[in-house]
Amino acid sequence: MSSAYKLEKLLEGKGNRYRLVVVASKRARELNAGTPALIESEVQKTISLALEEVLQGKIKYEIRVPKPPPEAKEEKPSPKEKEKKSGKESKK
Repeated sequence: MSSAYKLEKLLEGKGNRYRLVVVASKRARELNAGTPALIESEVQKTISLALEEVLQGKIKYEIRVPKPPPEAKEEKPSPKEKEKKSGKESKK
């Protein structure tokens, strides 16, 4: 299997290549830290092993979109406050 075919296969249903890189690199860090591999493989590099695990569907991930912080509501100035700011106070 050529590496270009593997990349196409890896990207099927996984979103984009950047997401794939992030997932594989996080898994490679886990493997470097001593976490056991989920598959038997002949590859020696941890990143290659991580990509193989993703290819075989052994790595599950979800994308969490952070909620935006609540924005402070701006109070609209009253017409009188607008007049004061513009220097056009009405005289009574």
